[in-house]
Amino acid sequence: MKDFYVMLHNFNSNEVEKYNIMPYLIDVYKDCQEKEHWWMFEDANRCPLTREEFILFVKRVCKYQFWSRCQYEWLMIGWPPGKTDTLEDCKKIINSSIKVDAFDQIEMNLSIIADIFKENVKEL
Repeated sequence: MKDFYVMLHNFNSNEVEKYNIMPYLIDVYKDCQEKEHWWMFEDANRCPLTREEFILFVKRVCKYQFWSRCQYEWLMIGWPPGKTDTLEDCKKIINSSIKVDAFDQIEMNLSIIADIFKENVKEL
């Protein structure tokens, strides 16, 4: 099985970690196969066949799991952060940061992830 990793912040250890999303996608795929219920498709109750269907599968499944959940979010700032002499300086840095979650990383790589996932499904 080929992997695809996103970066997550483990707030327990305060470390940035790599997280492989493929096992989760494969588990959802197998679960849908067993139940014969493909909840991510509105008009077809079958497994994805085309590249576009695989992209839609990955997008909907990952959005459901990873989008806007605190444990998958972290803040990103530029480095070096700039002046940090006062509390006001620190507030400016925090206000200029952007929130990144696992789904943001997945969304910008959807077609790549879908192709990897499609290859992995063929090996099942």
